[in-house]
Amino acid sequence: MSELNEKLEKIKLSKENILNKNFKVMFFMIQPDAACASVIEIYNHVKILRGLGYDSQILTDTDEYVVPEWLDDDLKVLPHISSKVNFNISVEDFLIIPEIFTNVMEQITQLNCGKVVLLQSYENGLKGLLPGEQWGDKYGITNVITTNENLTEFVKTNMSQNYDVKNYTIGIPEYFKEPTKPKDLIISFITRNPQEASKVFKLFYLKYPHYRFVSFEDLRPTKRSEFADKMSKSAATLWIDRIASFGTTPIEAMKCGSVPIGFIPDLRPEYITEKNGYWTNDILQMPTLIANFIEDFIQDKIDDSFYNEMRETASKYTIENSNKSIEDTYKYFFNKRVLEFNRYLEPVQTTTETV
Repeated sequence: MSELNEKLEKIKLSKENILNKNFKVMFFMIQPDAACASVIEIYNHVKILRGLGYDSQILTDTDEYVVPEWLDDDLKVLPHISSKVNFNISVEDFLIIPEIFTNVMEQITQLNCGKVVLLQSYENGLKGLLPGEQWGDKYGITNVITTNENLTEFVKTNMSQNYDVKNYTIGIPEYFKEPTKPKDLIISFITRNPQEASKVFKLFYLKYPHYRFVSFEDLRPTKRSEFADKMSKSAATLWIDRIASFGTTPIEAMKCGSVPIGFIPDLRPEYITEKNGYWTNDILQMPTLIANFIEDFIQDKIDDSFYNEMRETASKYTIENSNKSIEDTYKYFFNKRVLEFNRYLEPVQTTTETV
């Protein structure tokens, strides 16, 4: 067998492996230091792909990786493989690299496997790049998965129109739900920067000393199901995350019937409307928003239409919608890889084979 024929046979085998789901889909992960929605989302992708029959797993940077305790039980049992122990990768395999790990993208430049950037935060997407750099030019990666249309537009506008970008719908678990009994005046909160939350609380008590009876409950650190339980008991949920590119907390709050009081991030999430939360893009106005909500809550001024708008917004982000969206997104890139192999095998023939 000639060298060319041998190469073509290997490509043919790789193509068949993808069509038969005989390949690995590995999501790179380092040890998380705190409960994080982006990490949960990655584990969820692994779970969904495994449910579809794909050999998907978490790829860690150490053989001493400890599975986070705050993950749901069905995520804790997912398989992990260490890049330090018996790690090998084939042409048909896929590496999914979260946007922040540009050091990993650089290390795998010479690998001929499928490569996709998982972009959940535009801020993290920029951190590892020098001015003028982008993933395609520096690392040869132009396949990107994002969590919403705003991030997709961000990539197309600021990096390259030639990137192949697909966005999917995030899903919120069903244990985020409204309670059966009326809520007490409890305000839960979650923030990326505790100092900003502290500033808001101090200003709130300074400006509105007559509301000193109101307390705030921190939602971290806790398992997500416990997080949901606390949120369902809260009349409102305060959310401060300047660099969020989507932010699941307000949607989770809406599903729990907890009114979002939020600081609008730089990349405005698609779900924000004037009728489903108390919003501002001025951190100094947040104490006033909190006071406005408290007054409205005490005087029963928040009518059913407001809560119905919250329910309607949250209804778009179901697990069912998300699972189908994630399935379609990954199948797109798997099928794209098959077409790439076909260009070597049948340069003038179009195939309809799909995974």
